[in-house]
Amino acid sequence: RAMERLMHDDSFLALLQTHVEKRQGLVAAMGAFCVHGLSSLKYIDPLGPTCYPTGDLKDGPTKTTVVMREGNIWTAPGLGTATELALTLGEHFYGYREARRVAKSIGYVPGD
Repeated sequence: RAMERLMHDDSFLALLQTHVEKRQGLVAAMGAFCVHGLSSLKYIDPLGPTCYPTGDLKDGPTKTTVVMREGNIWTAPGLGTATELALTLGEHFYGYREARRVAKSIGYVPGD
């Protein structure tokens, strides 16, 4: 329901359009919003980026990388990959060393 509300919220859609189409900033998304939100708006190909594997996708995602970058849209499959997405964003904004420092401080080992 929350996603349905977002998809009909003109303010949210205008903000998303600004970020995606005008490449102003980074758009990070995960889970069902990748498939049902970004792909329905034709911002991403649901079988290209890492996305939420549902019955809607007959063959599932074609990529196995946890975090996919498609221009200024970065996606991850869902809650189980939230840490990886957050660390990837941290690396983008603060550098590799800082992202690894944070990962180590929370006991995160990529691939776990």
